[in-house]
Amino acid sequence: MDFGVDRLAAYLRKDPDNRLRLAGTVGGSFWLVAAAATITLPLLPQVDVPFWPWPVLWVIGAVLWGLSAMFVLDWPRVPRWVMPGSTLVAPAVVALLTQASGGIGSPTRLYVFLVLVFAACFLTVGQATVVVALCAIGWAVPVFAHEGAAGGLAEAAIALPIFSIIGGLLLGGRSLLGAMHDGAQRDADRHAADAATDPLTGLANHRSFQEHLRTELSRSRRHGVPVAVALVDVDHFKAVNDTCGHAVGDQVLSAVAALLRDELRVEDVLARIGGDEFAVVLPASDADAAAAALERARRAIALAPVAEGARVSISVGVCDTVHADDAEALARLADGALYWSKENGRNRVSIYDPGTVQELSAGERIDALQRAQALSGLRAMARAIDARDLSTREHSERVAELSARLAEARGWSPERVALLHDAALLHDVGKLAIPDAVLQKRTRLSTAEHEAIKPHAELGARMVEDMLGAEQVDWILSHHERPNGLGYPRGLRGEELSEGAALLAAADAFDVMVSARPYSPSRTAADALAECRALVGQQFSAAAVAALEVVLDLDAAERRAA
Repeated sequence: MDFGVDRLAAYLRKDPDNRLRLAGTVGGSFWLVAAAATITLPLLPQVDVPFWPWPVLWVIGAVLWGLSAMFVLDWPRVPRWVMPGSTLVAPAVVALLTQASGGIGSPTRLYVFLVLVFAACFLTVGQATVVVALCAIGWAVPVFAHEGAAGGLAEAAIALPIFSIIGGLLLGGRSLLGAMHDGAQRDADRHAADAATDPLTGLANHRSFQEHLRTELSRSRRHGVPVAVALVDVDHFKAVNDTCGHAVGDQVLSAVAALLRDELRVEDVLARIGGDEFAVVLPASDADAAAAALERARRAIALAPVAEGARVSISVGVCDTVHADDAEALARLADGALYWSKENGRNRVSIYDPGTVQELSAGERIDALQRAQALSGLRAMARAIDARDLSTREHSERVAELSARLAEARGWSPERVALLHDAALLHDVGKLAIPDAVLQKRTRLSTAEHEAIKPHAELGARMVEDMLGAEQVDWILSHHERPNGLGYPRGLRGEELSEGAALLAAADAFDVMVSARPYSPSRTAADALAECRALVGQQFSAAAVAALEVVLDLDAAERRAA
């Protein structure tokens, strides 16, 4: 029963004109029921009038009208007055049949209730009210013929309130059912919206994203237009939650969602599909157009303080229907491009290219995830080392940022810049083995204490060798080497020292010089740069100091412009 009601409700919601079609079908079926009942009249003892001609002609007319109403007439195209007009005429037709089939004792007199039910269910309240009055009059017509005006009026006076009550109950039930249906529909719409919406950001959720993607791919196949998918990750989001708390993390996600939405078109579908993961379906867009839109969003997010002054970045992978034409494959390849972005420095947009972006097996993904988790743990330890000494708070982050800027000034590719940034962030991780008494000493270190610190570069390199590339491990190992050969741990000199290690060494020393220590005040950037220039060829390479000059000149120009 419930299933049938649900199907009927769905049919009526599908098209407003379906209500007219249903009314035509029900009305036509009532006429056919009346015709079938009329055929049985000769079998009833109280009907002793000839069946021919009028009852037979009435049956033929009722069948023709019923079939036309059900199968011939296109009610949405029929003039609007036809349905209420034919219903208004129906009580008179029933009254004539009643007279022709025996008058007051004819069972056909009951047909008027079919008219009453139809009017209450399908006509407006005003139209139904008129029909109720006409039904009462039609009910009384045989009494007028049989008992005269007095009897007819008395019958009408009794019939009118009874028919009014019946019609009123039907109309009230119709209104109540309509109100209940509307309320249930609103609840269903709300639940459907909730089921398809991420509660934090108000974006589509994973289920809704998949549905939109399948719909757009179907349209793409029909019309030959491309569809692109972009997968987005918030970089280092776990660190945001761990450092600032989940409330700030939620603010970050909401802000990132808003900034993404601002750079997308109305027809693009933006969804949150995981904790810090977003996805975008871009109809009628190829990979280049999608990447351009996401690059605008990436820049906007990188520049905007998203929550309590915090800044984050995003990594993005893009793929279009040139490389895949089903939802699963398209999402998988976009995910491969996203992974490529994350493995090559993060904070970038990558387009899937089978020549460069490799699809990883499940085992390879697990290995990569384990490496990423291990690196995350090491980064947390590096921050803990900085926190052990108030004078070096956030030293690793500053050195990583400056190292990356020096590499950019030297013309390194974005991929290699990112590699140096990650290595620089971990350059002091070997200090975990240094005693607090030495690491937190408030005066200058003695020769013995300085010697105790020297192993940290080699220890740090061993700690990261399973997670970082060989070149990155070498940068960490060599960041205390000197061009004059007096560094440690290997005593490299001149060309033996890699450029990455030289840049990291310059960034590390410069940050130490401009930071206040218990045993020495901070120096100005100009003083620190002057000392670096004086030590070219001894402690610093000429290329590293030249890059430092470029970066400081850019900073000075920005300050003047501000």
